[in-house]
Amino acid sequence: MGSALTRRQVLGSVLSVLCVGSTGCVSMPPSSGRQSQNTTVQSTVVDSPSPSTTIPPTTVTSYRELSDEGQALFEKLLAQGTVERPADTVPSTLSDAEYVQFERSIYALTVEFIDQMLAEYTLRATPVSASAIDDETEWVDFDALSTEAKAAFEDALDDGQHTVRGDTLPPQLVGNRYVRYEGTTHRLEIALFEIPIWRLSVEKAST
Repeated sequence: MGSALTRRQVLGSVLSVLCVGSTGCVSMPPSSGRQSQNTTVQSTVVDSPSPSTTIPPTTVTSYRELSDEGQALFEKLLAQGTVERPADTVPSTLSDAEYVQFERSIYALTVEFIDQMLAEYTLRATPVSASAIDDETEWVDFDALSTEAKAAFEDALDDGQHTVRGDTLPPQLVGNRYVRYEGTTHRLEIALFEIPIWRLSVEKAST
């Protein structure tokens, strides 16, 4: 298993934070539950053994032990050979496996970090006193927002935060620090998370 990386740490770490607002940064984990902390992402490549190699039983995970999501991803790997996806979307029951037994065959699982990140933005809108802003403060009235910006702002109000993965937030929300909505002033707080991309592949190790 000759790689300097280990895949037993599912990464949902915040590598950088972009903040909008005068009170500092907001660094919160995405709704997926990923913790906001610095973590070193590593991966282990499992080499296919020679026919004479004995696979330790303790390293073999039965297909039935995988979660439903893990089984679905493993079947996709069998069909395609290789799959790339964000690290926090790979079920741990599969990413933690070295070998997977499916029907009468054992497959070696390879998980690699491919040095690519997926951007994820989160938006929060916090009510503040109207005295917090003045004529020189970058603010916008809700009615002046685009349809897309209105939907994102209302989602942040209703759910506590609005999340965009693989895309950016509406420019009006990025370019303004406050939004006035129904008589209340809201401070916009934006955080940027970068999520590693993993490449997974399987190879038949024995029958």
